[in-house]
Amino acid sequence: MGATCTKIPLEGAPLVIEIIGATGIPSGVGSQAGTESPMVVAKLYKRGTRKYHGKVLKTSVQTNTLRPVWHSFQTFAVVGQPDDEILFEIYNKKVSSSRLISSVRIKVGALGTEPQNFPLSEAGLKRWNRMSSDYEHSNPNLVLRRVKYTGGAEIHKTVYFIRHGLSAWNQAQDDGDLAGLLNKDHPLTAEGVEQCLKLRYRWQAQGGNRAAPRAELGSLRRYFEDRFVTAGKVFASPLTRALQTALLSLEGHPATIKKGVTCLRSAREIKSVGGLDNLGKAVGHEIRERALAELAAVAGSDYSDMVSPTQIHPGDCDTQWWTTFQDTKSSTRRRFKEFWARLCYQHEDTIIVVGHSNFFKKAVKMAAKRISCDSVATAKMLASGKHKLENNACLGVDIRFALGHPPEIVNASLLFDTELENIIRKGESAV
Repeated sequence: MGATCTKIPLEGAPLVIEIIGATGIPSGVGSQAGTESPMVVAKLYKRGTRKYHGKVLKTSVQTNTLRPVWHSFQTFAVVGQPDDEILFEIYNKKVSSSRLISSVRIKVGALGTEPQNFPLSEAGLKRWNRMSSDYEHSNPNLVLRRVKYTGGAEIHKTVYFIRHGLSAWNQAQDDGDLAGLLNKDHPLTAEGVEQCLKLRYRWQAQGGNRAAPRAELGSLRRYFEDRFVTAGKVFASPLTRALQTALLSLEGHPATIKKGVTCLRSAREIKSVGGLDNLGKAVGHEIRERALAELAAVAGSDYSDMVSPTQIHPGDCDTQWWTTFQDTKSSTRRRFKEFWARLCYQHEDTIIVVGHSNFFKKAVKMAAKRISCDSVATAKMLASGKHKLENNACLGVDIRFALGHPPEIVNASLLFDTELENIIRKGESAV
């Protein structure tokens, strides 16, 4: 089944809001100054009521920034009426406490499908920053839009998961090089670069029959391979090895030519205890500079020059996008909720995500629980925990989204002569 996106009129549709970001937030005072970490809490109030309706929805926390970018999709499982109101509150989230920065109350009917700036409450800003009137000149706004189509009906997406090529961390692990495991954010090795070039050659040679219906393709694998070039969006983990893999493996792909590669913080690897390799070293546009510099150092400037024309968008990685602590079950659950929502409500129906083996194992395990047909046998193997994607492997999946239900993989296949790899040692890390 190909990916189709059911578009629903705004009237009568469940209410989905994209909380894009905020601008002009003034610095706090005292202990709040210099460590602002904003998050948004959203509550829906039906017309004429004082108590909020349904669940309280929350974004992730953006660490140490006054210009947070969330791109967080929040679904109110009700039909929003024009006179209903949503209260958006921005908090400075600390480990043990939260303090309100400001808020804005908006009628549902005022929300359009294009990004809009909504001024934050002046009274709230005065309480937040009692010693300054900076907010009078910074024009603080919350940036929002209403999503045109929602999970009120089934939405189908085709997604390609590509694991990064062999990294310096993987090599150090294979060689028993303990010193090599202690660095942060390892790049690809020379072998990893070659793996990326091989994958690029394979998709260029095998993919490309864009218009062929599935019945003529002869196999699920061929169906996915022929759709690969139709992908309209490329996301990559901001970790260097994943971004380098996206640049090299997808050089010349129509999506990277037209739209480049967008960093996605929710696609970063799941961090275990220790896990130094999953600590970032760059944010914003510095992510691009680091990836290209490390590529030139490992493989030569010819390779970095080859991929440098590809645009790299920081996306929601303008601020610290990694965690210094172990990913807990609750934080991982929240992250995957954001990840699936981003894919579900993304305009493009076919998407490529370049990332990491533990992350993809968890994603597939979440989405393959209720399916038992042969078309997802590969996904079931990956979800078992006994296998992982080999370096630079590509897994194609068709995913079904429906409101109130977890995402479901309905088709899955390994592509371009890549395979799963057995996890032999108990507790082996596979990043």
